[in-house]
Amino acid sequence: MRKIFIFMGMVFLLLTAQMCQEEKTADELAIEGWQKFVSAQYSDAKANFEAAISKDSTFGDAKIGIGWVYIKTDYSKAADYFRSFLDVSGYSYKNSKIGAVLGLASFYVQGMDIPSGKKGADEIIELLAPFKEGYDAWTLCSGSDITIVDLHNLLALAYHENGADGTENDAVNSDTAWGQVKKALELNSDNENANIIKNILLGKEYNKVSKSYWGDRL
Repeated sequence: MRKIFIFMGMVFLLLTAQMCQEEKTADELAIEGWQKFVSAQYSDAKANFEAAISKDSTFGDAKIGIGWVYIKTDYSKAADYFRSFLDVSGYSYKNSKIGAVLGLASFYVQGMDIPSGKKGADEIIELLAPFKEGYDAWTLCSGSDITIVDLHNLLALAYHENGADGTENDAVNSDTAWGQVKKALELNSDNENANIIKNILLGKEYNKVSKSYWGDRL
């Protein structure tokens, strides 16, 4: 008898949890998903994002969230996922497309010192350059250390790979490696990767960006 009551209690809790999920809006589910993502609860975060999409199939923030979960858990799926999001119009999102394009750009540098080959560098520039102005306060989500500084750093690496270093006198945020790293340092003078890239451009270091640009963050 005791086992039956325990079983019934477990069923009740599961049903209650499911009902609570069903009562939440897509926006609420996605916010919870990002909170779980930041806490490294990736399976739970994915479940939240999928629940949000089940309520609103055009909810872009949740689609982007699943892409970032794949970056953390199954990198082989990440690039195709972000591309599928960017190739389809009609999504609504608060997080802007930056979350998708930055996720896709990260694919090109994962496991490399810098983007290898001009094709990869050109891809990064094409993806990220449209967002280099007007998004200084952007972060992937509340509590995340993935910010717009990463976008400027990746652009700097791509311009460097393409031989477009420019000079130390270039204007902040200009279309050169120097212009982008100066923008990154303007936003966060202590950013480790930005300072490494600056030293690369100064000739003090050579391609010593961590093997994965993202380091322990991914």
